[in-house]
This record gives sequence, structure tokens and C-alpha cells, in this order.
Amino acid sequence: SPHLPLPLLFLPTLQEKTLTVRCPQDLGPLLLVRLHKWRLFLEDSWFCRQVSVTAPDGTFYRFPCYQWLEGVTILELREGSGRTSPSTSTSWRSYVTWGPARTLIFSCPAKKVADDELEILREHRRRELQARQEAFQWKTFSEGWPRCLNVDSVADLDSNAQFSCLRATNFKGILILQGASHFLSGFLLRRSSWKSLDEMRSIFSRVKGREIGGWPSVLLPTT
Repeated sequence: SPHLPLPLLFLPTLQEKTLTVRCPQDLGPLLLVRLHKWRLFLEDSWFCRQVSVTAPDGTFYRFPCYQWLEGVTILELREGSGRTSPSTSTSWRSYVTWGPARTLIFSCPAKKVADDELEILREHRRRELQARQEAFQWKTFSEGWPRCLNVDSVADLDSNAQFSCLRATNFKGILILQGASHFLSGFLLRRSSWKSLDEMRSIFSRVKGREIGGWPSVLLPTT
């Protein structure tokens, strides 16, 4: 298909946009869709939700993405299993949906490695696996400690592996709140040993709704 310029340089953040791309010829059965992204002047990041393609015979293909595209990059997407039956149509149409990340639940089953009968799909899986192995490597922080990712900071991770801005802000807010709570309770300035477990409980008081491994009161058995 021809390149589609995006005159959306000043598009507000987190605004969703659906783009339509038309192809003048029949492409036959679709296995992969390749997205090309490049930038002109300023650095921009786009979050692609999915690519939907309607064939001339009406067959509807879905290519889930849900990934960030940054800088100049090429991304190949394989078809999902949510294909619909043919209907009346006259040309190839593809829809690319860009917008904020959302959590969706799909009822269609995921494709397994054993389902790949074509070499082009097996090669696509091998490239994906190799890219993940290069992006996520382990290193030894210190002898006797569990291994961690081989990065200096979270900022070095790919955007698709980082928390969203909203969740990252939430975590930072909780960290600041807990730090202030420990400072006011005297924990950060303490230099002596604990006298009793009750003293520890008074400092490390649980915040309602943030217990780890606890049971909600509505699920506790009654006597």
C-alpha cells in the first residue's frame, strides 16, 4: 500500500485516531502485515492498537498490535484468529487504530507454535524470540542475590516493557507517601534494636487495601 502521511503533529496526547489505507489490487490470503514508521523532525511515539483489513470478498482480518512505535522502525504483525466470514466488498481496506493503551479481553484462541505450517511464520517467530532474548538478559547483581535484568535503570527498557505514565506516577506517589510515613514514625532514624513485635507492628502498620496475601473480609469464613 502507498505511504500514508500523518498530518497529526499537534494531535493532543492520548487522543485516539483511526486511519484508513486502501490498496488497489488483490493481495490474496494475508499472513503478516508490515508497518513502516518514520519521523520527519521531532521525536514522536505512537501506540498502535490493531490493524484491521477487509478483503475484496469481505473477509475481515485482525492483526493485534498493542505496542509503541518510536523513531524510525519496522514492525511485522501476524494475523490473529478472530477472522469473520465474507460479505460484499469491492476493494482492500485496512484500518490502523492509534490511541492510548487499553486492556481488552479476546475470546479467540492464541496460535501455538505447532499451528505454524509455513516457513515464513516460523521465521517470524524465531526473529521475535531472538529480539526478546536480546532485550531481556540477566546479570548477577551480587553473589548470593537473585539475578536481575541487565539494565542500569528502568529508563533503559523498551517502552513496551515499561509501566504506563499513569501507573508509574501511582507507584512514585506510593513510594513518597511510604517514605514520609517511615520518616515520621521514626523508622528511618532508628539506630537501636527492636524491643518487641508490637513495636514493629506500630511502625509497619498495614495500609487498608494494600495487604499482600491477605483475604478480604467478605471472603473470610463466618462462625
